[in-house]
Amino acid sequence: MGVVAVAFMATPLAHAAQDDPRVVIALKDADERRRELEPKGIPVVGFMAHGSLETRLTVDDNVIAANRPVADRVLAVVPSLTLVSGPHPWEVRASLSGEDVRHADHAALNYRNLSGAVKVSGESWDRSRAHLAVEWSRRHELPGSTDAPGAASLPVPVDRLTADGALLVRSGRFLFGSAATVTRLGYQDVEAIGGGIIDQRHRDRWEITLSQRAGVAATSMLDVFVETRQGVRRYDRVTPLLGIDRGSVSNDAVIGIALDMTERMAGEVVWGRSQRQHASALFPPHAETIYRGAVKISLTTLTSLTGRAWQSVEETGALLQAVVVETGWRAGVEHELLRQLVLQVDGGPTARRYVGYVGGLEEEDVTIRMAGEYRIDHRWFVGLEGRWDHRTSTVRDAGFERTRTMLRVGARL
Repeated sequence: MGVVAVAFMATPLAHAAQDDPRVVIALKDADERRRELEPKGIPVVGFMAHGSLETRLTVDDNVIAANRPVADRVLAVVPSLTLVSGPHPWEVRASLSGEDVRHADHAALNYRNLSGAVKVSGESWDRSRAHLAVEWSRRHELPGSTDAPGAASLPVPVDRLTADGALLVRSGRFLFGSAATVTRLGYQDVEAIGGGIIDQRHRDRWEITLSQRAGVAATSMLDVFVETRQGVRRYDRVTPLLGIDRGSVSNDAVIGIALDMTERMAGEVVWGRSQRQHASALFPPHAETIYRGAVKISLTTLTSLTGRAWQSVEETGALLQAVVVETGWRAGVEHELLRQLVLQVDGGPTARRYVGYVGGLEEEDVTIRMAGEYRIDHRWFVGLEGRWDHRTSTVRDAGFERTRTMLRVGARL
């Protein structure tokens, strides 16, 4: 059983066919119907090229996600291209994507996102796995973000460079794995509300994570595993004025189970403890219970339910705060109607509790999303999506409400 390996490598769960011949036939028919509408790709010198070009028109009543809303109409053009090499056991995947966002009434909020990645992965005859990946991206942080220090008037550009690799070795019913990730984060300076420049260099940092996992296939459908993780964060500069070194070292240990009931249900539950030591004496050591769980249930070949819940300890740039403890859950349902129409509904709350020198900073977000996509043929599609976000906060004027309606039109290769 490959659930432990798959979960550790962050790749999709592999499912076997049901024993019931009626289910096999139903799954086969559903797959054949879907394949008629899947993009075909184009062969390019030993690779298959898959691409898309999508246009999104959004009516947003609070584009900066702030207590004092600013409404606008937003046009985004989203191109992407992916090259995938030949057959297994080794695969090379290279991807490039972008997003050009334009506001009708507030041109100062315009921005461009860009990302690119290269990944090499392979699987041996005994289902041992390995992968090596490098990814770079430039994203933008909303001006109203709690994590961003200072009153930014524009979206904050964030550059991220990540290199990671993992190796999983399987021996009979046992599995042993190790992974490493190195991330470089760089924040660009941005204009402040009321004038002046917010220096973001004290947020620039290196993050290094090592993890190890050992597991055993308890039954044909159930895996049990333990995982340890060590993390190091090193900042380029101390915070301005206060001179705080935000560096830290963390150690996590968890135990978990992974369940795979072929096409009917798959999921994972993990529970453990996280400990963090900070470079600054201003922040005492912090220990927290962490967990995560995810499940997907296929009610029929056309309808599925998904759910996940988590509690994690994350880095934060909020002033005088060491870490943020994030707790939340999401639930969703997807239904394929009339073969060409896919409907989705999902949502849930996320609570954040900031831990640091000054206590009492908490916030909670609630998100509800409804979406539909109509696949005209294997290339063209049109979609409509609505999203509602609501934030409450212990910080004065930090809460907000936001409603977005988005029309999507695009094509895939």
